[in-house]
Amino acid sequence: MNIPHAIGEPNIFHFGAPVRTTIVQHVPDLARLFVTNDAKWLATLERDARADGLFVYAVRTTGIYCRPICPSRKPKRGNVTFYRAMDEAEAAGFRSCKVCRPKLAARLVASKACNVRPAAILFADIVGSSSMAKRLRPDEMMERLNAFHCWTGRLVTSHDGVIHKNLGDGFMAVFGDDVSRAEDAFRAVRCGVALMDQAAALQSTDDHAVAIGIGVHYGLVAFGDAGGARALLGDTVNVASRLESATRRLGRPLVVSDESMLAIQIHQRAAIADRLEAYGNIRLPGCGLQRVWAVRNGRPEAPCTDSRKVNDGTMRPGEESTRSWHAKL
Repeated sequence: MNIPHAIGEPNIFHFGAPVRTTIVQHVPDLARLFVTNDAKWLATLERDARADGLFVYAVRTTGIYCRPICPSRKPKRGNVTFYRAMDEAEAAGFRSCKVCRPKLAARLVASKACNVRPAAILFADIVGSSSMAKRLRPDEMMERLNAFHCWTGRLVTSHDGVIHKNLGDGFMAVFGDDVSRAEDAFRAVRCGVALMDQAAALQSTDDHAVAIGIGVHYGLVAFGDAGGARALLGDTVNVASRLESATRRLGRPLVVSDESMLAIQIHQRAAIADRLEAYGNIRLPGCGLQRVWAVRNGRPEAPCTDSRKVNDGTMRPGEESTRSWHAKL
């Protein structure tokens, strides 16, 4: 079944030959968000992660086509043409961008074996669980872990998320498990804030409460079976896991990718704007540099001099990495 042209039927394909397939049942409202060229241009200016995979834009003055999330300097609107897929841009004589690398990026796929589509991934982990296990009997440790999974699971479910996998002293949750929705990134970030607040509240009243670290990322995820079990794979999952690990290094309980923040709809941003601040660029093991936001710590930060956290000195903790995000609040 083909998508009606009014919605915009992308030519979705694997790394081999192009295949026509439908994304309506997988990303219904996301496809409708970027029907017009004006909507596509706005998504390109804001590097909206929800648009990645739905279209590419080509620049006539350079002869290059890019993903909407390309970090390169944005061209003039009059020089831009939008295409539903890479093969259309290449047929028009444009070549692939070497910065955002559209050919190597994950692409929307809908098949029996694999479904690649946007989703938000949240990782949460108990801080200091190894040292805790040394101090407690195994049955006491199990009791605390069960209590942790009980209240965190309720919060994830209340934000329309699904616990994909329990990891002993942590878990991985997905927002957009059954179908991709425009609110997935917002729900994941809001859930991360709620988890952080609940953990802090429990620590103030319960000596046995645990501290947690939370990482959130948004992007294309592969849903399918691997080794006989349902699996979620892709760079989006890896980055979310690394962001959670970075909470210890940054000293912040919640770290969110810039892609997640950009994927939040304008009318929802005010609900979390006072809880998070742009931190800067940090290097994630195996995932390169990533612009991140972190929960506000209530005090000004000193300039960051750690080369592992900042790439070229152009961004510092507290600096707005997404000025348009704030400008529209």
